[in-house]
Amino acid sequence: MRILVYDVAAENGGAVTVLNWFYGIHKEDKENQYVYLLGKHTLENTDNITVINVPEVKKTWLHRLWFDYIGVKKYLCDYKIEQILSLQNTDIPFCKLPQTVYIHNALPFSEHRFSIDEDKKLWIYQNLIGSMIKQSIKRANIVIVQTNWMKNEVVRQTGISETKVQVVFPEINLFEDVIWLPADKCTFFYPASDARFKNHDVILEASKLLYQKGITQFRCVFTLKGNENSRISRIQEEAVDCGMDFLWVGQQNREQMSDWFAQSILLFPSYLETVGLPICEAMSVGAPVLLSDCLYARDVAKEYANARYFVKDNAAALAQLMEVCIVKRQDNGCLLYTSPSPRDRTR
Repeated sequence: MRILVYDVAAENGGAVTVLNWFYGIHKEDKENQYVYLLGKHTLENTDNITVINVPEVKKTWLHRLWFDYIGVKKYLCDYKIEQILSLQNTDIPFCKLPQTVYIHNALPFSEHRFSIDEDKKLWIYQNLIGSMIKQSIKRANIVIVQTNWMKNEVVRQTGISETKVQVVFPEINLFEDVIWLPADKCTFFYPASDARFKNHDVILEASKLLYQKGITQFRCVFTLKGNENSRISRIQEEAVDCGMDFLWVGQQNREQMSDWFAQSILLFPSYLETVGLPICEAMSVGAPVLLSDCLYARDVAKEYANARYFVKDNAAALAQLMEVCIVKRQDNGCLLYTSPSPRDRTR
């Protein structure tokens, strides 16, 4: 069978991770022939995979729309395509071939609804492009999502049969050879980008409440430089003014990330994720996790004993959880959770 893998949108980040994952699977499938139709991201041809790049589709949204609706049809015909796998959240419109659509963008299905004043770009994507994604889901023969909460929301919000939706949890390279052993100073680690929905502000406000109570024996570590945008710069400046131990370490490699997970409590207030990869990574080493009480976090952490939740914008609730961690750490060297037996580890 000749299958088109359609992903002209993928260029970096999670979209490329998903693309590479499927590419690895398809290389081993000798029973089918694949045509990968991509934008700028490049992959190598193999015995059963033909890679075609059309970088011009990335010039403007008009170029992309023209290609989705019209330009792609030429390739369907030329390569005698029999099935389509779209990895970019939407199907190929006005196409009668069987289509499977992989949904990895949680924004249209998140319980947090963005207002246009809060973030115009995210509002447009959540409402306008989100509507296109939902219509694609209704037309698709099969829908693939990464998590159970996404399946539930896709079914609820589109009205399709749950039998049409498959859950395929992404392949994650975890730190399975690392065991959590907390640092001498209570450390809260937040690996995240500077996006608004990552919600760094609530960490600042919770820390202020702790400092007002005289609780200062902790540090917060961020994988940012502190100057990414005006909002992050403000948080850094306020932390300095208050004398807070906020550490801005910038982007970290895998070994550095392993070290932080091994000695820290994961603090994860983001309210928009599909999976929340750092949660999986922290759980793999047995670290405690303080999570925004959202559908994705409840789904990924499930029955994990070392997880606690707080309402995403409730700084007082977060401060209370952080205080318990800090006080317990001072009292007996443990946190509020039962941790794995630590092994000797040099940090």
